[in-house]
Amino acid sequence: MKKLLVLVLSIMFVAGAFTSAYAAHGEALANLEGSKVILGGDMRVRGVCKINHDTIEDIDDDNCYWDQRVRLTVTGQIGDAEVRTRFTTATNTDAVSQHNAKWDGAEETGGSLNVDYAYLHVPVAGIVIDAGRQKATFGNSFYQDDVAKDRFKISAKVGDATIGAYTDKMSENSNGNEGFLSNDVDDYGIYADYSAGDINGGVLVVFSNDDQVDDNDGTDATAYVNTKVGNVGLKGELSLKTGDRYEYLDANTLDTVDDTQWGGFVSADMGMDAVTVGGVVAFTANGYVADKHFQPTAMVGSNQPAAVMNFGAAPSVVQMAAEAILPGATVTVDTLLAALNVGYQATPELSVYGRGAYMDFADSTVTANGVGATADDVDASAWEIDAGLKYQISKGVTYSVDLGYLIPDNITGVDDNMLSITNQFTVNFN
Repeated sequence: MKKLLVLVLSIMFVAGAFTSAYAAHGEALANLEGSKVILGGDMRVRGVCKINHDTIEDIDDDNCYWDQRVRLTVTGQIGDAEVRTRFTTATNTDAVSQHNAKWDGAEETGGSLNVDYAYLHVPVAGIVIDAGRQKATFGNSFYQDDVAKDRFKISAKVGDATIGAYTDKMSENSNGNEGFLSNDVDDYGIYADYSAGDINGGVLVVFSNDDQVDDNDGTDATAYVNTKVGNVGLKGELSLKTGDRYEYLDANTLDTVDDTQWGGFVSADMGMDAVTVGGVVAFTANGYVADKHFQPTAMVGSNQPAAVMNFGAAPSVVQMAAEAILPGATVTVDTLLAALNVGYQATPELSVYGRGAYMDFADSTVTANGVGATADDVDASAWEIDAGLKYQISKGVTYSVDLGYLIPDNITGVDDNMLSITNQFTVNFN
């Protein structure tokens, strides 16, 4: 913890040393005439309790802890060009902690300084060039949200639309026997976004070229739309993943099976004075797994610390059973989710909500080393009940509580109910 404190103080000192003034919205004047540096960021401190997530009855596996995250954004401007960077402090590097330093009573918590993104944003003659490590986000968080990419992107505004193309360097290996360009993995994307009035939407297509593994290329596509009709807000997204990497050899017929993955959702919210009523219906097919930021409930979407799965992932009991028979096996399933929620704005500062949801799993496929077979239909489902509140303490400072209660039916093997509780303080100074 001492190292974390020293790290935060060091960043504050450096920021203060290289900026001559700090304005109301985090804007600092730089020494170079015509340039400026804008500082922003956020911090969160949260307490998390995951109760009975091991799904074994009569065993106390409560896992409760506090963690924290500090992020500092730095934007340097000179003319129309910008350098955009975000640093994250007080973090661990292991996936289990999801980049948060836990308060575990130990002197060393694995704290470090990470660069989330750092890239140039340069408008040139009607087009915009973005080059460097960027955060890739598109649509409504179903296909991709806040994913770090080493990217070169060109975009342009055409009327109410923005069109663009990019390339992502996924893996680079210049030591292959076939020359400098061999053994690489590269993604190439083209997209279009449209926004006018109450309607915005877009389409993205990504082609993946894998020179490391034969017959492992693929194509991803997603389309989204957001609109408003009267007091009803509508959102939706439809995504697919297809190509060689999603094919397998059927163990029974020895035929190649095109296992194109699908997924999507539609949601609606209607405001009535202080009350908001809404719902969402989502599905996946052939093993499509949504981005971790797609969070239809408190227990789904692993960007939430107390979640139990990402939407579309196979139930743990099914995956473990397959691995016990065939080590390294992967199970894919079809998933359906429906949720209804009610929100109430009690005061300008306080809002509360309640939610009920149902999930169903069916039609599993087991694959290993490119060979697969359709297994027995999965007979698994779950009900979920959520509740929560959010309170604005002051400008930029909020406190929230989220509770999730999952009632599984053949999803965990012993059908032991799971409880998640998260409370969080957030300070935002963007």
